[in-house]
Amino acid sequence: METPTKPPQMLAEALTTAKVYQVNDCDWVAARSPEEARAFMIEWHGLREDPHEEVCWLVPREVTAVEMQEFLFHDPDHMLLAEKVEPAKMSFRAALEIYIRSGERPPFFFASTEY
Repeated sequence: METPTKPPQMLAEALTTAKVYQVNDCDWVAARSPEEARAFMIEWHGLREDPHEEVCWLVPREVTAVEMQEFLFHDPDHMLLAEKVEPAKMSFRAALEIYIRSGERPPFFFASTEY
């Protein structure tokens, strides 16, 4: 059975609206807004949305266009790259595009230094 393709306008929209947000010292989330990134991380970690409690520190920062080109996404297990290219490194921009073209839609966990 063939995999259905996404309409070109849906793909183009996803590519232009998806951004990467740094949510703490070691994690990045792909989302359409800082609010969406924050809500995703709150749910991801099972935290409460109480400004006086656990998540008052969670203020996502949008990764700049320059950082999207400079930050390296490491894919040592070849989860994104079907072909075994060594070293399995690419810019955050390239990795985000691969995720989106493969059908992933924000919000989703994008990268971490902890893995």
